[in-house]
Amino acid sequence: LSIRRQRQMCIRDRVPSLTPGMMNPNLQIVQTKDHVMVLTEMIHDARIIRINDNHLPFNIPQWMGDPVASWEEDTLVVHSNNFRPEQSSSRAITLSDEFELTERYTLVSKNEILYEFTVLDSKAYERPFSG
Repeated sequence: LSIRRQRQMCIRDRVPSLTPGMMNPNLQIVQTKDHVMVLTEMIHDARIIRINDNHLPFNIPQWMGDPVASWEEDTLVVHSNNFRPEQSSSRAITLSDEFELTERYTLVSKNEILYEFTVLDSKAYERPFSG
């Protein structure tokens, strides 16, 4: 899909992130025993994250990647791979078929989550980067 076509269809043209966008940065996070859902207000993306599961086969790329999570004490660690390279955006981030995203969500107070991430993609970047 072209970037123009993605926007016409209201399909997100970047990778998952809790970092706020230009507008509508509101999120809703819902957790069950086996899943976490992160709903973004902008474009109404519902990202479903499986907990304590395995990744899908590598040859099945997903639009927002294939996220699986596990708990490390009080931190939810989400590892995503199998992204579609068409999600690359000149406004955000470049990705190849080797793109991997590791996110860490830590509740630090009743109303605050510490969000950390690391990107690994040896085809697109010389070394991993984090934020």
